[in-house]
Amino acid sequence: YEINALSKDGKNVNGDIAPATGDTGIFLLRDFVTTGDVIRMKLPFIPEDRYQQWIWIENHLGAARNGSPTDRFHYDDNPQCIAPLEPGLFMTLQIDREERVGTNIFGGYSDYLRAIPATGMWDMSLRGDTIFNACPFGQTAFPFRVDDGHQDPLSGNHELELPTYDRDGNGVIHTAEHWVPGWRIRNGRKEAEMVFYGRPEHAFKMNGNRRLGMDTNPCSANMMNMMTAGNKQIYGHRAPNVRTVHLNGISVELMGMDEAGTATVRVRNDDIRLNNDVRWCADTIALPPLKGEDGRSLIVSKRKKMLLDRSMTPTRITDPDTADGRIWFSAPTAFEAWSGARILMEERSILELRNRSQFHLMEGAELELGRRTKIRIDGDSRMVIHKGATIKGNDRAIKKLVRKGRIERRDQ
Repeated sequence: YEINALSKDGKNVNGDIAPATGDTGIFLLRDFVTTGDVIRMKLPFIPEDRYQQWIWIENHLGAARNGSPTDRFHYDDNPQCIAPLEPGLFMTLQIDREERVGTNIFGGYSDYLRAIPATGMWDMSLRGDTIFNACPFGQTAFPFRVDDGHQDPLSGNHELELPTYDRDGNGVIHTAEHWVPGWRIRNGRKEAEMVFYGRPEHAFKMNGNRRLGMDTNPCSANMMNMMTAGNKQIYGHRAPNVRTVHLNGISVELMGMDEAGTATVRVRNDDIRLNNDVRWCADTIALPPLKGEDGRSLIVSKRKKMLLDRSMTPTRITDPDTADGRIWFSAPTAFEAWSGARILMEERSILELRNRSQFHLMEGAELELGRRTKIRIDGDSRMVIHKGATIKGNDRAIKKLVRKGRIERRDQ
């Protein structure tokens, strides 16, 4: 089958789109199971020698609406703890695997598809206890935390996968060292049981999270990947692995769903304003010279915070780093504003750097600070202004941070 969707006037259109090149607008998605309607978005800026990535967007109405015996969650016939699927958009990331013909299409590596639940990505942690005789059939369940302040849309785990950690403390994470997300505990309160089997809030819905963008959790940017086999890293940080997250300005918004279940979906490529606080962690975060509102590449709205931090989620399985009183299986975050990128921090917005993060304003990039914008840089983090980069506004705060050594100016 071709990858097809409907235009806003109900005509068949190509659903295999590249928003960064102008494939944007309003699309209609009927039930995926009965019609095959789908959107697949190519994520931009990934170098050609790296694994390419796409996001699939499907509208699932569920078994109760379409009669499909498989369009449902596991064990959702047990109403005690498994809530049935509700109509909404379900998204999945595809990494590489574009072979359409040949002898290898059913061979090679697996796990190249990753769910993108509307509940987001987090630095998830086990509460430390075990629930016995848990629903739905008397097994054990592991309560886990997704506390405010631990959002990690660029490199965190989510509750439809198996998070891993160095269980035996030998400095290497094996794929067998995983746990199954059981009870979701948010800020000390239980929200849901056995979430690994699927939850209604995993779908993008009108009465829940209905937008994917730069400032949302999950995020529309590409993801880092690491090819592994057991406890071995293949290729390391080299190509074809992707170790840079490229912000892209792409957003997907569910605008409405009619009585027949047809979803109206808007796709944009110029949605560069942060209307939510963000916490970004990754090996490298790249901001290309996007052209959004007022020609800007990134706008942090009034009173909103852009925090660069170090991920507590493993992004590699070897070479742990001991720093700041804990063991990290991740690198400190390095943010790079590329040449031509223009950033605006609006009035009373905040730029904060923690845990050895670095903010690089590359040659030809611009950072403009609004009235009462705050820049907070801890003692181990740095802002680096490269030769030919421009920083405007709040001269007093900038000079103070330069004196403290928190801002470096480089002539090369």
